[in-house]
Amino acid sequence: MPTPFERVKAAWDSVDRRAELNRVVEMMAAEGVTLDALDAALDQLLMEVRAAGADDDTEEIIMGVGDRLHGWSHVSRHIKTQPAKLPTEEEIAKLPRWARVAFAARCARRVLPLFNHSVPNARDRHLSAVVRAVDLAEQGASSTDSKDFTYGAVASEAFIASTAVANKVARATARAANAAASSCASVDNAAAVVAATLAACEADSRTLPMIVRDFQAILGLARAGNWTDDTPVPPSVFGPMWPDGQPTGWPKVINAGDVAAAVDGVTVTSTASVIALEPPDIDPLIDVYFAEGEFSAEEMQLFLDYLAANYRDLGGTGLKVVEGQTLVPAEAEVPR
Repeated sequence: MPTPFERVKAAWDSVDRRAELNRVVEMMAAEGVTLDALDAALDQLLMEVRAAGADDDTEEIIMGVGDRLHGWSHVSRHIKTQPAKLPTEEEIAKLPRWARVAFAARCARRVLPLFNHSVPNARDRHLSAVVRAVDLAEQGASSTDSKDFTYGAVASEAFIASTAVANKVARATARAANAAASSCASVDNAAAVVAATLAACEADSRTLPMIVRDFQAILGLARAGNWTDDTPVPPSVFGPMWPDGQPTGWPKVINAGDVAAAVDGVTVTSTASVIALEPPDIDPLIDVYFAEGEFSAEEMQLFLDYLAANYRDLGGTGLKVVEGQTLVPAEAEVPR
């Protein structure tokens, strides 16, 4: 879905730029694009045109559209915009199941950088829980895989994180992550998706126009593609997170690599020996065995992360996986 700037730029490049620019802005206003978003698009266009050496008359074409938006023209020429409003539960319910999950994950992903930025000294386990909840929601929407236990456990960890921090922004961000993971575990998940949108807006109100844009985008894609409840929806369908640039002062994006050092452990396929990071060169402190085929990689990873977090709470520096192997029959000799 083109951004407001891309649409006004295309209008500007048309044969009759004055008429087309006015028409396109009128159309976007009718579609619900906010005044702030239209202003930003026109300002960006004006800066680009000005940098190219446009004269005053050329610039006036763009500024004239802005005057109409702000009511600085005859009332018959005003372009009326609607204040941005979050989609309702009924509107969200019109999306297919995994499109709803993808939208919830997108809302949580958008505000995810605010968690660590707001509480830089938050416990590693809480940061990891929030990141993992968003990651798992995106994975669920991409694969349409409903692991109720996994999603419920991860959502619970994100909820615990939301209650463990005092900062309002961080709490709202964690609630958005909790809602996103929770939406994976239920077919009737519209209420959880609404919770994700509300929490994201509570974390930072500047996200509102972009959340509305994301909803309009995924609703249009779902209709055009005849998506069903079985259609996988990867994060890439939304395009860039901030197509017209991040808000001023927006913190660095958090991804899996940013928390790799915070929570030790790797995804394993069957068994693992876990030892403390310090002191070095000691025998395994904890042996962990998973019955092959009975646990998913995500479930094993969650358990290992839980062990690492609890060890840190007891004063340790964490745990890491130092060995992994598949279990063999008891009568077989295991080479060392």
